Amino acid sequence: TIPEDVRAHMDFILNLDDFPKPAAMEAAYRVKSHAKSSAPAPLTDELVTPTSLASYYNIQKPWAGANTKSSMAVFECQNQYYTPSDLTTFQQKYNIPVKAVANVTGGNQSDEPGLEAQLDVQYIGATGLNVPLTFWYQTGGLFDPFPTIIAKYVAAVASDPEAPLVHSMSYGLGESNIAGTP
Repeated sequence: TIPEDVRAHMDFILNLDDFPKPAAMEAAYRVKSHAKSSAPAPLTDELVTPTSLASYYNIQKPWAGANTKSSMAVFECQNQYYTPSDLTTFQQKYNIPVKAVANVTGGNQSDEPGLEAQLDVQYIGATGLNVPLTFWYQTGGLFDPFPTIIAKYVAAVASDPEAPLVHSMSYGLGESNIAGTP
């Protein structure tokens, strides 16, 4: 929760993008990681799942009321798209109510999905049930400067009176890659 006196001076928050370190996940779920072993982890050894995230961050069901004014979006660019059928498969695998993306802004080429976009749509939807999800694609090619794409995105969101209230952007460096962070 952001204090009211701080919220008035805030536009957005950056660099909240690292998953808990494996040791923290091991302690929280009493699971054994294979990180110290030279043997590859079995395919069933999943530390980061919708269930584990809900437990670790104490996200309570139903995560949002059905009559809420909440809204959320994932930011995508540089040819990152999602496939609705893969989203349904993910929701069924983790016993999440099947719910499609509510809105697509900027387009989606579902026949050319990208791993980043797929994960973004799957996991924000899994942690924000009952919150309408917008897939927001910002145009810009693979070789366009990333700051230019971001500036276009911020301008588009600011000029859209119906823009979602929460936006997730998972592009960039993890906190552990930024100087001065533990």
